[in-house]
Amino acid sequence: MEPVGRQSVTNVVVQRVIEHIRSANLRPGDKLPPEKDLARDLQVSRASVREAMKSLAATGMVEMQHGLGTFVAKPSVLTLLAHGLFPSYMSTNEDLSDITAARRVFEPEMTAMAAIHATPADLAAMAEAMDTMDAQVSRGTIESQPMIDFHHAVLRAAGNQVLLEITFPIIRLLTELMPRILSAFGATPNSGILQHEIAMHKELFEAVRSGDPEVAKAAAIHHIDDAFLQAQRALGFQTQTADSMVFARTTEKAGVQSQVDY
Repeated sequence: MEPVGRQSVTNVVVQRVIEHIRSANLRPGDKLPPEKDLARDLQVSRASVREAMKSLAATGMVEMQHGLGTFVAKPSVLTLLAHGLFPSYMSTNEDLSDITAARRVFEPEMTAMAAIHATPADLAAMAEAMDTMDAQVSRGTIESQPMIDFHHAVLRAAGNQVLLEITFPIIRLLTELMPRILSAFGATPNSGILQHEIAMHKELFEAVRSGDPEVAKAAAIHHIDDAFLQAQRALGFQTQTADSMVFARTTEKAGVQSQVDY
């Protein structure tokens, strides 16, 4: 086994900075701690911190401004997905709309496929995740992990590994918004938001279990659109339906001024 080299230390610092951005819910424009403070807190040299910041700047995750410090930037969506940071960077309703539109492209069809191809083991995995969510609701919360497990089981049941690897990271990261949604709505064991989340997931589960692809597809669209509205409220955005936001964004990008009221 080779000794830990400088490059390994730099990589560790990169990961720690990413973890700090995620845990502190930092957004584009927020300032990171000074180089000397990071070196002290991480017990590494300032040279290692400097190399880590250069690496992060190269990926577009931070911006180094001479004489001012280092600030969180807004990299590509693929970079955000790779590092599990999308919720922290979802700073506008348009960001949320774009990612919801991407989800709408893949997930309803995959849920329809799951209704056709789901095995008893797939359904058991979904049911186990639902049981975990039920148990957590009785304690006044729903954690992200059982929701992630549930959606992974649904997508895996579709039987297409390529679509699974494309779609699951998007759903996983949006699901990580759940703590913010619960906080925004003041969740308690009997609160409406918790009961609503359970009901939405049960509807999706029963639709897949029915074996009817059209029912499953409709349930997935309902689930996605409802999640979009809940996330808008939790993030303090003006609430609009997924259809209206996608339509508005599409016509805006095409240079079309629409008068349609959704």
